[in-house]
Amino acid sequence: MVKTRSAWIHQSDLLSSRALSFAISLMGLQFVLSDFLAISWKTTLSLLFCIIVTCLIGITANYFLKIDNSYMVWLLAGNCICGPAAISFASQIFIGEKKDIAKAIWINTIIGFLLMIVLPILADFLQLSPDAFGVWAGSSLQSTAQVATSASIFSSESIDIALMIKSFRILLLLPIILFLQLISSPKHSFFESYHANDRTLFSFSSLFKIFPRFLVAFISLALISVFIDTTGFVYGSGFAPYRLLVAVRPTVGVCSNFFLSLAMFAVGYLCSFELNRKDCRAILFALFSAIQLVLVAYFIVKA
Repeated sequence: MVKTRSAWIHQSDLLSSRALSFAISLMGLQFVLSDFLAISWKTTLSLLFCIIVTCLIGITANYFLKIDNSYMVWLLAGNCICGPAAISFASQIFIGEKKDIAKAIWINTIIGFLLMIVLPILADFLQLSPDAFGVWAGSSLQSTAQVATSASIFSSESIDIALMIKSFRILLLLPIILFLQLISSPKHSFFESYHANDRTLFSFSSLFKIFPRFLVAFISLALISVFIDTTGFVYGSGFAPYRLLVAVRPTVGVCSNFFLSLAMFAVGYLCSFELNRKDCRAILFALFSAIQLVLVAYFIVKA
């Protein structure tokens, strides 16, 4: 049995990397400009404040917990942006042990599931309005499914605004990952992976060496998506490229989820789920940062 499993380790490692790259690249095409424009600038700044404060306090707390830098960033990305999808994205930039990726995902999922149930109960006790709870849930819960479920438990009127806020958080995926890259490991940035002593002039080939291919594909598809959305606003919903994009987006979403699920299966195959002291500290860190985001978001909502 051990020999059989070990024989598939290399294939599983390759599958997880390739499938994650496809999944993340396709996520760029799911950016919807209208979701961004529908949110007021005050809500946008408040949400940015919540996420940045959570990241900064989390990084500070990790000086005491001392979990691996990559592990920490995966958990922060999962809590602050969009759960397993954000963890998968971050794992392609912040390289760490494969077995820790699956652990980060199930830690994030379990905490998100518990908060999904607890938040509507707290909101009822605190007498929040449906709109206020929609903002709270959309700002603090991890995955889109958890946001939608929690909002529907509280009130059907909360779902639309919760999903709108959640969509904006997903748009912050790349900026927040780059922000975490900058502040959490300034000595180990993208550019250090490119030969530090190489004095050759910049070229497009050097750009592709610095940035992973999946990241270039993600940004390119996101820009294409935003551009076509803009043409839809200018020329109307009948404009052919816009209609095509709207029709294709659900299929792209299904394909992205399929590749993400395939990657998670491969990552899970690589992993042993024996908990050690590092994992216990990771659970404590994830719980701390998730509750912190919930509290900061609540005070923003009340303010």
